[in-house]
Order: sequence, then structure tokens, then C-alpha cells
Amino acid sequence: MYRRMSKSKISYDEAGMLSELTRSYLRGENSVKELYEFESTSENALAIIKFRENNTPTNREVLVNALSKQYENFSIAKQVKKNIASLIKQNTYTVTTGHQLNLFTGPLYFIYKIISAIEAAKGLNKKHPSYHFVPVYWMATEDHDFEEINHTYVNGKKITWESDQTGMVGEFSLDGIENVVSELENVLGSSLAKDEVVDLIKAAYLNHDNLAEATRYLVNSLFENEGLVIVDGNNSKLKAQFSTVVKDELFRQSSFTLVSDTISKFSDKFKAQVAPREINLFYVKDGIRERIIRDEDGFYVNETEIRFSESEINTELSQFPERFSPNVILRPVYQEVILPNIMYIGGGAEVAYWLELKSTFDYHKVSYPLVQIRNSFLILNEASSKLKIADTKFWFYKEHEQVRSLLIDDHPFQDQLNEHKTEIDIKIKALITELEVFDPELIRSLKSTKVGLLKELKRLDTKIMRSVKRKSDVKMNRLNTVRNYTHPNGVFQERRVNFIDLYVSHGSNFLKIIKDNTEPFTNEVFVLKVG
Repeated sequence: MYRRMSKSKISYDEAGMLSELTRSYLRGENSVKELYEFESTSENALAIIKFRENNTPTNREVLVNALSKQYENFSIAKQVKKNIASLIKQNTYTVTTGHQLNLFTGPLYFIYKIISAIEAAKGLNKKHPSYHFVPVYWMATEDHDFEEINHTYVNGKKITWESDQTGMVGEFSLDGIENVVSELENVLGSSLAKDEVVDLIKAAYLNHDNLAEATRYLVNSLFENEGLVIVDGNNSKLKAQFSTVVKDELFRQSSFTLVSDTISKFSDKFKAQVAPREINLFYVKDGIRERIIRDEDGFYVNETEIRFSESEINTELSQFPERFSPNVILRPVYQEVILPNIMYIGGGAEVAYWLELKSTFDYHKVSYPLVQIRNSFLILNEASSKLKIADTKFWFYKEHEQVRSLLIDDHPFQDQLNEHKTEIDIKIKALITELEVFDPELIRSLKSTKVGLLKELKRLDTKIMRSVKRKSDVKMNRLNTVRNYTHPNGVFQERRVNFIDLYVSHGSNFLKIIKDNTEPFTNEVFVLKVG
């Protein structure tokens, strides 16, 4: 059953989220305008299309053939099949998001990113009907940091998949994962929705050979009716399109110089999201994915005995392009080389590192897309209504600020203490003026007295607040209940909770709730409350 929700929103600035670099970008400040091509608006989609036509022709035939091959063993919905076929046409473009292959999709924002891409594509199709826009999820199958993706949190419990496999996680065998699925079943309560989602997880993880296939099945099952196309960049034919960039990276290390130069020009208030290496490539083969490093004798693969002379690595690249894997600096360039993409949708950290890369795109004559932040959500449970909070900003306060705001009406001395502080400040300033004439040496003593008085008032305020908490058990218990839902273990909900929790609460309608409340091309956080 679709459960009605009310929605409010707040800016990222008010919510206190994201880095200063990302927020400056979202505000359109002059200090970051040289870091991107066009502002991310639906109108500028046409500008990016024209820019792509002049700069980055896509080998659409290779792309469609690779995608058709990747979907060979999957049941494909009509809209997905239609979207893949449409990519051969010159008027079809993609709206892309990407993410790691987290266990059972990992935190909620994985789902929010994909829905943001789907809804952005829908909006562009309505606004520019002479073109066709396809939503794409780029699977980070080549990632090798297993510890980042091998766990998730369901019903407050951490579920972890242990494995001693190495190399690209997309190729990890799923042997033994049935124990993890069993643990998931035990963690969940009993409900019809629980059975539905567990059946989906079983179909994904128990009926496929590796993590990439399982993730494709799961994401496809959730979004196939939306026409979402799933791309695995770990493909020799697609990698061959990227060989020119790889060769430049090996022999010129251009991206290191270009990105380092961009970062060096950052304002003091900005911090780099990622730092480039001299060679931003990994070598992948037989269960390894390790950095390629150059020395006076040629090239070697970190933590291995593998070495190449210059001519040998040229041959290796020509014969086995799939063995060269871009890191975070070059993966965006790879994506834009093989996809007819006009927009990338990511989280705050992704937006920040994309802003480091424009000079690298320009150098390789690759079109730089619109960069759009994903929609962000905070979902409140029914218990939140009992707190009677009218100000949306409350949900983004730190815990001690929420407590003080909630209990302010129960603190009869708050206003008096503030008045005393103001009075002390006024009186001391007046005395200082008099002492400047009478005996300036006493001013230091007076200022010290003022500091001591204010400290004592602060201590008194803390003691009063403790007393207020003790006498406001009902409010505090309600706040703790809600905060455990919105910030489990002190972590913002969407960065910890798995979609399974909300699926169990709302059934598959959970996805519809998010889709109905998604607003493409907006830079705000949405708060949804059960009606």
C-alpha cells in the first residue's frame, strides 16, 4: 500500500552538508566557474550535446554490441531493450550515475543516485523531445577495495561478507555468500514485504556466478521498468576505445600535471577531494589490481614481480586493453569516451573530484558533461510527529543542538541567563571606559573577571539543562527514538541504512515514494515524513 508522505526541503548550506568546494559550485560562485563547462540545468543539455558533437564522437556500434553481450543471460524488460537499441542513434544521449558494488546495494544513497538519474532523463525527454535520453548506472566492477563494499546495515545490524579473494570485486565468486543471505533473513522480522525482498536478494546472489552479475540482476530487477541501462566498463572492446588516453598516461603522465595544477590554484577554503598519482592506472590480471609505476628501467606493477619495458607495455596495451584499469582520476574520462553522455549525477564528494578534472578532459579533447548533485533524502518515521517539530532545519542539528531546541520551553532560566550575559557585557564595557581614565592597569583584571563570570553562567546553564533532561524523560525518549532512525550510530540515515529496511516498511512502494519526490536539477535536501 502506498503510504502518503509530506515533504519539506532545506538547502545544503542550511543543512551543513557537503564540502566548501561542492557548495561553492552549487551556489554558482565565480571562484569555481573555470572548473566546469556549463552550469547544470536542463536548458544546458542542448549546449552539451552540441559540444559533444564537435569534440567527442562516440563509437555507438561498439557500445551497443558490448551492452547486448553483457545482457545476454538476463531477462530484459522492453524499455531497457529499447533504450540499449536507441544508443545506436545519433540523437540518443545518456544521463549517468555510478557506484561501487556494495553488498545488497549498501547505503540508501545508492538507490537515491540511480533514481536521480532516472528522473533527470525523464525530465530531459519531456523538455527536449527531439532527443532521447537514457538513464545509465555505471557499475564500478574494477574497484578492488573489498573492505569498503563487503558489508551493509539492516535493522541496525552490520552484515558482513568475508572473503579472501583479491583483484577486481566484480569478478569475485559468490561461493559461500548463502551464509550472508541466511543472516539477512534472521535479522529481518516477519512480513510479506520481508519475504519479497529476501526472495529478490536470493535470486540475485544465489543464482549468479560473480558479484557483477548479482549486482546487475538486483539493480535491473528494481529499475528495469524505468529503462535503466547498466554498464560494466570491464570490457576489452570498450577499453580499446580508451587506449589513446591510457598510452598518454603511461608515457606522459599528463593527468598528474594537469590535476595537480588545478588543485594548486584552489582557494584556501577548498580542499582537494582526491590527489592524482604520477600514473593513474592499475594493471589487472589473474586476481590482482595494482598500480602501474614507472622507473628508469620501464614500468612495474606494484606489489608484484611484473615488469615491462616501454615496447613491451605498448604491446600489452595493444593486445590486452582490458588489463589497464583507470583509477578515480581517469575513470570519468573513460566513461565519457565510451558513452554519449551529457550529465553525470553524483554525491557531494563525487562532484568535488569531478571539479578537479576539467583540464584533463580538455587535454584529451573529451567533452566535460553537466555535473549534477544527486537528490538527498531524510525519511522520518511516525514517532517524529509526536515531537511536533515545525522547523525542517531541526533534523540537521547536531544532537546537543536538537536537545536544547526541543527542551527550550522547559528551561525557564534560558532567557534570564542570556539577559544576565548581556547585562554583564554592557556593565563591563562601561567600567572599562571609566578605568581607562582612572587606572588603565585595572582593565586586565576587569576583563578577567568578566571571563570568569561568563564561564560560571555557562556552567550553571549546563547544570540546569541536565536537570531539564531528567525532568523531560518523555521528550528525551521520543527524541532518542527518532534520532536512532535518522542518525543511526550518529551517521546520517542515507549513508548507513540499507534500502531493505524501507522495503520492509513500505514494500516496493518505497521506490515509488522516492521517485515521486525526486526533483532533478535541484540542490536541496528533502525531508519526507509519513502522513
